Amino acid sequence: MSMETRIDKDSRSDLIAKLTRENDILKRDTERYRLLLEGSQESVWEWDLERGIYNFYTDRTDFQHMNATESEMAVDLWSKHIHPGDHDDFVDDLQLFIKSSKKHYEKTFRVKNDSGEYRWIKARGAARHDESGQVVLFAGSVLDITDSVDMERNLIRLAYYDKLTGLPNKEKIKDDFGKIIAEKECDEYIAFVHINIDNLSYINNTFGYSAGDEMIRRFSGFLSGYFVQGHCLSRVNADEFLIIYRDFGNIEDLERDMDTFFTAVRNEKLLMHSEIKTSISAGISVHGVHGETFFDLLKCSDVALYYCKNNGKDQFRIYDSNTGKKLYTTIDLINQIRIGLEKNEFQMHYQPIVSSKTGKLVGIEALARWYHSKRGVISPGEFIVAAENSGQIKTLERWIIEDVFKQIEAWRHLEEMDIFVSINLSAKGLIENDLITYLEAILEKYIVNPEKIEFEVTETALMNNIDQSMTMLNKLKKMGFKLALDDFGTGYSSLNYLKNIPIDKVKLDRSFVENIDRNTKDQLLVKSIIELSHRMELEVVGEGVETHFQNTLLGTFGCDYIQGYFHGRPQDKNQINTWIKQNYI
Repeated sequence: MSMETRIDKDSRSDLIAKLTRENDILKRDTERYRLLLEGSQESVWEWDLERGIYNFYTDRTDFQHMNATESEMAVDLWSKHIHPGDHDDFVDDLQLFIKSSKKHYEKTFRVKNDSGEYRWIKARGAARHDESGQVVLFAGSVLDITDSVDMERNLIRLAYYDKLTGLPNKEKIKDDFGKIIAEKECDEYIAFVHINIDNLSYINNTFGYSAGDEMIRRFSGFLSGYFVQGHCLSRVNADEFLIIYRDFGNIEDLERDMDTFFTAVRNEKLLMHSEIKTSISAGISVHGVHGETFFDLLKCSDVALYYCKNNGKDQFRIYDSNTGKKLYTTIDLINQIRIGLEKNEFQMHYQPIVSSKTGKLVGIEALARWYHSKRGVISPGEFIVAAENSGQIKTLERWIIEDVFKQIEAWRHLEEMDIFVSINLSAKGLIENDLITYLEAILEKYIVNPEKIEFEVTETALMNNIDQSMTMLNKLKKMGFKLALDDFGTGYSSLNYLKNIPIDKVKLDRSFVENIDRNTKDQLLVKSIIELSHRMELEVVGEGVETHFQNTLLGTFGCDYIQGYFHGRPQDKNQINTWIKQNYI
């Protein structure tokens, strides 16, 4: 073999070896990119605008119809599958981008998958331009972000919408008010109509909270159907709604509109299988007349509402200066509370709390009830709020604590009765400077084990003064008292504080329990909250349990304790004594 032949052969061998190495590297790179693509769950696309060719590559089984290798323009291809509500916006944005000098593209829209379901996707891409600035190549990826969109919407719903009715909450309507004012015409009237359902506590006490919730839901549906154009609706409290009412000519027109509205409410049947008629009270304030800000208008409408509630109900009133004067001079509910305490009109009732595992009594919650000599039963929602706003809450809560301690000592002869008693502490009661001193004195007066006393506080109470509240909670724990977070889940930031506050127990709000027997999403939510609490070594009480299925399901989910009408209603001390003897001893 000649020298030249051997060199040629060696050169060919080197070339083949080099090509083999490069081919191996290319295979590895191809496999790496394929794994990266699969791991990222993204699909890729490229659009050659010069040749008019669009390619889409995906491993997703539900987007195979989007695979395209034929010469088909991207806009035409995607237009077939994009949601009608997103179509025009998508086409306009894409065409604008193609005509622009921008290099990077990003767009979120909905696309129909192979099953006919619309999924949210995020498309991102980069463009290459020629010397004249025209886009010649456009490539990028798409990612299914439906789960993220759903989660974001759920968080927004929790933060800004009422769970029971689906209406905006107070935070949302406050934001809406700002937008309305920004767009308001100079001669446009805007009014706050602050509505309260009359005697809802009677419905709750007589027919159960499920009936009360039914009435709230049906009333919110009625409002949504009645105020359909331009008005904003919100549920701002348990039985209170706020309407930002627009497009009325003058005050006289507003009054006529309210007369018509009240007539419609009186004719509406809001409680199924009952002939009970519903009435409402409403306080009204007008923007520019009674205030400019959201809270000024809300305060005036609330004062007018409060006046109606204490002057016969089933009426509306537009706020004026006399309304406030009459409210504070003729309705002395604060004084009534003082007189009620002096006349022993308040009584303590107790509601059983049972173990979900055994069904046996493990505790009772102490609940104050007011039997007014003239007005009859006054709901806790009314007198507790009045006491808090007036400063009477300290006197009332001290009476409650001593009455409960006295009753616990009276039960001492039942030595085998090893149960705890829950007592609610208000926002103001929690931060009273002499609370610890008072409790030390009351423990000397009555033989009570502090470990059998559980103080319940709400997130709202904590947030009123978080630093002072945390200090007080730690002092209560040091004294041996147990602590529970009441109405858990109703505050948007509960999870943030759960890990920091020194509590032993969370009480799952009844709004989470009421639908678990028919709503799988509520079941998942309740189960998740219970599991999260247990990971934090917290016990869980399910409130508002009214059915056997709710009771069984909570037990299955691992809820530690059950409270609600299914096991027992709040009862006075004589009735609870009988209940204890029948169900515990």
